[in-house]
Amino acid sequence: MITKLEKKFTDKDGFLCEQVKETPLGYMYKVTSPHGNVQYEVFKKFMLHKLDPVTKEKLPELVEQYPKVRDFGFWAWYFQSRGQARNKLNEIKAVSKPN
Repeated sequence: MITKLEKKFTDKDGFLCEQVKETPLGYMYKVTSPHGNVQYEVFKKFMLHKLDPVTKEKLPELVEQYPKVRDFGFWAWYFQSRGQARNKLNEIKAVSKPN
């Protein structure tokens, strides 16, 4: 079983994050700041095993991860333009496709 990312949520800093598109290998989210500024975040799907809260042992369930600040530039990117974000999401799909 895989726990998917939320389609719409507000982060701890008050940014509204809304899923725009999902592909088999990545996501694109529209992120609106509390002041109304908009940017787009594109990132590869990344999953970790859920941990037992008591023993901290890995469970069979996988949980999709939203990128942290340190992940941008490696497996996540942000763009001011929706078109640029869409192009990057398509690149992830194209680059990751088996030959």
